[in-house]
Amino acid sequence: MRAGGPTFLVLVAGAVLAASESRSAAQIVWRHDMQEAIREAERLDRPLLVRFSASWCTHCSRMEWRTFRDEQVVAHVNGSFVPLELDADANEETLESLGVKLLPTTLVLTADLKEVARITGYKSAEELTRDFAKIAVAKPSATERAAPGLIAPAVGTTAAAVPRYAFGGYCLASMFENETLVPGSDEHVAIHRGRRLRFASADHQRRFEADPERYWPALDGLCPVSALDDRVRRDGDPRLAIVYRDRLWLFADKEREEKFFTAAAVYYRQVR
Repeated sequence: MRAGGPTFLVLVAGAVLAASESRSAAQIVWRHDMQEAIREAERLDRPLLVRFSASWCTHCSRMEWRTFRDEQVVAHVNGSFVPLELDADANEETLESLGVKLLPTTLVLTADLKEVARITGYKSAEELTRDFAKIAVAKPSATERAAPGLIAPAVGTTAAAVPRYAFGGYCLASMFENETLVPGSDEHVAIHRGRRLRFASADHQRRFEADPERYWPALDGLCPVSALDDRVRRDGDPRLAIVYRDRLWLFADKEREEKFFTAAAVYYRQVR
């Protein structure tokens, strides 16, 4: 009995270690850099799974050690998404731009940061698996991918109808500073208020990032005349952009642009 005791203990210890290594091998490969994760999502044509957590969030820790260690959840996340984990305390601006107000929150986003699904609060592995089963990520058609300047209707817009870049991919800094329409470059990309922007040069991007609200269009780029007079949300067309009282304004069409000019001060006071 004594001779077999140590051998038995060694075998048990080995089995426990093997089981532990097996569990640790099944892990979600979380990314931690948002820009790199976005580029990977574009390259792989996959949605992002963005998990917001914090060291002080008890339920976040529970999901980390229980839900996101479940083999079925791990396999689904690693095989279907580009998983991105962001610390809430270190990414307050991103939380605000995406409307995240409580933890834990997990978002499914397209590569251009359009929200597909929002999962809030603690979820067990079984609950999260059921939530995943309800999620269908709409992908743009070939025609829509070839037309980055397409203006999608703001009411009833789906992820499939949203351009890859905000404001048609044109440089906001050029619109505001020079009142010219200059296509941005894929080499100079920034994210603000949850929207991907392109800039004509590194210098344009630097100036924008130093003071983004100075360049940001009124009403987030919605047409002010449509919003205030028609009570309809319509995206403004970057080709119909003007600067008035140090604000950038975009309009849905020429008719509404002309209407704005007839009472610009009135619209300005309502939007300011």
